[in-house]
Formats: sequence, C-alpha cells, structure tokens
Amino acid sequence: MKKFILSAAAVLFTALAANAQHAVDILTLDNGEELVGEVVSRDSAGVSFRTADGTLNKWIDLSDIVGERREYLDAARYRALTGNVAPEPSSRKVGYGALVEFRAGIGGMNSGEFDLSTSQGWFVNPDLFVGVSAGARWQIEYYPGAYVRSTSTMSIPVSLTGRYYFRNSRRCSPYIDFKAGYSLPVIDAVYWREGQTDGLGGGREGYREKGPFSCLTGGVELGRFSIHAGFTLSTLEHARFSDDYLVNYMSGRWKYVSSLYRYVQVDACIGVGFRF
Repeated sequence: MKKFILSAAAVLFTALAANAQHAVDILTLDNGEELVGEVVSRDSAGVSFRTADGTLNKWIDLSDIVGERREYLDAARYRALTGNVAPEPSSRKVGYGALVEFRAGIGGMNSGEFDLSTSQGWFVNPDLFVGVSAGARWQIEYYPGAYVRSTSTMSIPVSLTGRYYFRNSRRCSPYIDFKAGYSLPVIDAVYWREGQTDGLGGGREGYREKGPFSCLTGGVELGRFSIHAGFTLSTLEHARFSDDYLVNYMSGRWKYVSSLYRYVQVDACIGVGFRF
C-alpha cells in the first residue's frame, strides 16, 4: 500500500510538471526568419521585441512582420529554448498574513528546547512580511540526578517579527526571518539535592527564562510549507534560595532569594512552518 501511494504521488507530480505551460511570442519576418521571445511593447509603427534567450532586444518595424502568434511550451521545451524556467509567482499577496512555526534546538545550559509560535501581520509586498509573534517555549532537563520538582522551564516569548523573501517563487523562496522581544516566565525548573538544605550551598535552586529574547533563522518556503535553521538568544535567571522557603515551580513566586544570576543563552535550532 505504501509503495502504491508513493508511486501514485510520483506519477501525479510528473504529470503536473509536464503540464506546466510557458507562453512565448513568435514573430515571422518578411525574410522568413522566426523570432521566439516576448513582445515588450508595441505601437502603430512596430514592436519592441526580446528573444527568449536574451541575445536580441530590438525595435522591429511593423512593415517587416508578416506573421505573429503565441504558443505555450511545456517546461522541457521552454528550458531548452531559454536555459531556464520562469518562476511561477508565490501565493503571497499584499495584505494580512499569518505564519505558524515549530522549532527544536539544543545548546546553552539545557538539554534541549521546543518552541511553538504564531506570527500575525502584514505583507507589505510579496517579499516582505512584518508583524507580531507570540507562542510557548519549553527548555528541558536542567537538573539530571537531583531531586526535582520540575525539570523544565516554560515561557511565553512576545516579539516583533520581520521576514524577507529573496525570491518570489511558488516552488522555492529562500528567506531570512528575525524576531526580537521579551520572554515572560510561566513555569520554572526547580530542585534541591538530597542531604542539602542550605541554599547558599546550592541546596535549593531554580531556573527560569525571563528577559530579552531574539531569534534569527534562514530557510526556504516550498509552496506554503517552510523549513529553517538558525539561533535563538534568551535571558536565563538562576536563583539560589534560603532553606526556610519551599520553592514553588510556578513562576512569579520566588522569595527569599539568597543569590541571583543572569545569563544570555544561545541555542542552535531547526524547524518547520506553514503560511496561511
């Protein structure tokens, strides 16, 4: 069954590719020569014509033209004629746009991260998107081997986002994406080690992501789906608590902090996305 589905998908893709049509203008001159390319402009005296291979761009008097027609070539014939296939424009239009992204990464002080976000905004043109992004971000396994109440942090990054596409193509549009904002903590990673009760000695500690956040990725959009890779920078708070306070894993209730450190954490990430 699996082989059948894959074979059917391959046949369908081949058929769609074969049926892709590319229009060309053909002029027949009074000396019998045929020019294949594009009529750029025209008036009552003649036409401005550019050949498909780009070797000729000239004005042709109407009196020299004995015939004109338009033909539609498949991708193979068009490629043989021009050396390339004109890119089909993407479905990106000026106006409202929405993106959804999922990322996974590793680096910094944790064992891994996961990030699910959505960006709502505006396409200034088919190549430039600006908007606001929000989502949920998890960082896991801060304390292997310890008595742990929560091994992971959870935060909500809210940021401004901008994306620039280097090519307006339905098949493949490379892009660069940048987000900059602030992470709000929701759940902290907290622990204490057996036999240790003194926070000054490292008995009770907590981590949370709180502060400036940014993400820089590069990727390609294939149709409406995308894949990307890059880096995230986040602000991590590390606190040690005095022994008369039972640390609560819900963020925002840190008290009796004996020492507090802040770090900038860099993670490498890879992800997928979808554009609505």
